[in-house]
Amino acid sequence: MIPKLIIINWEDAITPTDGWTNINDLKSELADCVSLGIVVEENEKTLTIISHISGDEKDVDIDGSLVLDKNWIKFRKDLPMPKELTDRIKSWLLKRKTDVKKS
Repeated sequence: MIPKLIIINWEDAITPTDGWTNINDLKSELADCVSLGIVVEENEKTLTIISHISGDEKDVDIDGSLVLDKNWIKFRKDLPMPKELTDRIKSWLLKRKTDVKKS
């Protein structure tokens, strides 16, 4: 997989009430969300992005991971990423696939 940098606009479920609430105060709305990240996995149903990645020859660490149902996505735009970063991230992601096979 070639890593992609993307920006997405998506809808998420919310809990619109806090404790006992009058039924007339209930609003049936979804949260409008925007995320920017690196695609680390994608299939027919889900899109997995991360906000941060760091690695070396031994380990790769991530932070800010998000797995979305693709039906929630209202807008998606792939953004250009310099080849040097694409190659570095690709090598880190390949390490993940190798480590998964070992376990």
